[in-house]
Amino acid sequence: MEKNTYWLYGKHNCLAVLNNQNRLIKKILVTKSSEHLVPPTFVNKTEMVENKQLAAILKNHDAVIQGIAVLTEPLKQPGLDNFININKAKQLVVILDQILDPQNVGGIFRSSAAFSVDAVMTTVENSPHETPSLTKSAAGTFDLIPFIRVVNLVQSIEILKKRGFWVIGLDGKAENYLSTFNPVSYDKIALVLGSEEKGLRPLTKKHCDFVLKIQMNQAVESLNVSCAAAIALYHLSVK
Repeated sequence: MEKNTYWLYGKHNCLAVLNNQNRLIKKILVTKSSEHLVPPTFVNKTEMVENKQLAAILKNHDAVIQGIAVLTEPLKQPGLDNFININKAKQLVVILDQILDPQNVGGIFRSSAAFSVDAVMTTVENSPHETPSLTKSAAGTFDLIPFIRVVNLVQSIEILKKRGFWVIGLDGKAENYLSTFNPVSYDKIALVLGSEEKGLRPLTKKHCDFVLKIQMNQAVESLNVSCAAAIALYHLSVK
């Protein structure tokens, strides 16, 4: 495998990659039952293989490969400066405060795509990079939304605030409920989600305009962060 390349797999994941003009496709492996998934423009980069060969090449015999894998370079992502210069009246951003599980990040991408999020932002350190696990969990949505990585999360939040964003931190111990927040009154919103173990860091929380929690049955202490993201984004996208 070439340097700076890796294998993506899964039907929806690979279709999204092959339909993204910004992707550099190196090679495609496909089984007979899945060859119809490959666009004609990539025939010269496609190799037919058996399921066992595919699993062996990917070195993962447990993954749900769905008969297709694509060798590609990581997607080039915009910086925060590129994003804030976009002239758009209404914007919704998701900010990840040290969420480490690639499957959770992938799930958040799915919800973000479903509710028209304009960008997902995280830190360079203490967060997953583009990986087969992350993109497979995103089920074809990773290529649809900019994934902005910043060095300092608090400074980046302040930059967004100066550009008119209202920042909402989601915290299970907050005093007020998310349902009390009316998104109609705000054109630009950033939703901040904390890590799986510790939630929002104190300094991150301090820089939020609102710190809110999801109202739910008291028998349940907390939700998985990707589930919480879906609920929050549904509420915030209703305008």
